[in-house]
Amino acid sequence: MKLTPIAALLSLTSLPALAIENGIALDWQQHDNLVEMNCTGTIIGGDLVLTADHCKWDSAGGLRPVTLSNGAQIETRTQISSSIPPTDTAYFDIGLWQLASTPTVTAFTPLSLLPANIGEPLTILGFGETQQHLFQAIKNISTIYDTIYVTQDIGQGITAPGDSGAPVFKSDTLIAVHSAGMGEFSNEMKLSYKPARDFILNTVNGWHYPTKATVTQNTTVNVQIQSLIQSNDGVGAIDLTTLVNATGDVTIGNISCVAQELDAMNQLPLATKTDIKPFDVCTLPLTSNGDEGTVTITDPTGNGKDAVIVINKKVVTPPVTDPSTDKNNSNGGGGGSMGWMAIFSLLLAGFLRRKQ
Repeated sequence: MKLTPIAALLSLTSLPALAIENGIALDWQQHDNLVEMNCTGTIIGGDLVLTADHCKWDSAGGLRPVTLSNGAQIETRTQISSSIPPTDTAYFDIGLWQLASTPTVTAFTPLSLLPANIGEPLTILGFGETQQHLFQAIKNISTIYDTIYVTQDIGQGITAPGDSGAPVFKSDTLIAVHSAGMGEFSNEMKLSYKPARDFILNTVNGWHYPTKATVTQNTTVNVQIQSLIQSNDGVGAIDLTTLVNATGDVTIGNISCVAQELDAMNQLPLATKTDIKPFDVCTLPLTSNGDEGTVTITDPTGNGKDAVIVINKKVVTPPVTDPSTDKNNSNGGGGGSMGWMAIFSLLLAGFLRRKQ
């Protein structure tokens, strides 16, 4: 997001309240499924990052790690190009990065192929020019093409370098990826464009889910998951009720699902938990007594990419060693001091040398 000169100066010392021009500063911890890598990306499918395809170019930094909301970094194993040819309106700019490991995330953003209309506001979340601080801009759709939404400045923030790949939201669903634009207009790559849709399903071909949730006693927490599984993968009807399993201190209530893609008649179909379709989002109501548990959703494709959500993950504190009882330190054998055995060995060596 674009900073004013004063806000840019303030960002060096603290998180400014008004760091982007007419925009809003956000708490990255509340959006821990977003990553920063001189671009912006969204974690999907466990170990993949949805971002702009041009973020992999050498001029943008090439193959590099991503930074998480806790400051940790994860190496990128490979950068997968959409290989979607340019159209009359735009170079289609969506790519996926596969990480070397699956990060722990609590935030979840469902992908949606449902249409947006001219005049509707879209929200863009990105790290552009903000010293790894997260901000949002809101712009209205001014023009719609097959591949992109063109959004227009309405005085609530504009994008900047570093926002490439940022998620673009309609309400609480991700419908596009930010590609370019630093002034009044910008281009948002539509997930509903069929080559983009197919690229995501072909690459992920599994569940999209958070990896961690907290469920306190006497409460019900709704955890969402999404199918990004190809319908033509030979798996037949996907019955979620036969694939989801709870172990430990967690119980799953009545599962409900909603579609995020129109059918062939441009109607929103009725989603059912016993016949999951691509992009369906299902809600799992979870209860617990506050102890640890696990929810596992088996991968129906047989590729072994099960979704695992840890409930009330316990923080393991390493034991504190009493220096007075630590055998390795009791003789002062480390850190530049000698223990008694070392002194005795030197004395013995000296005595033997004198006898010679």
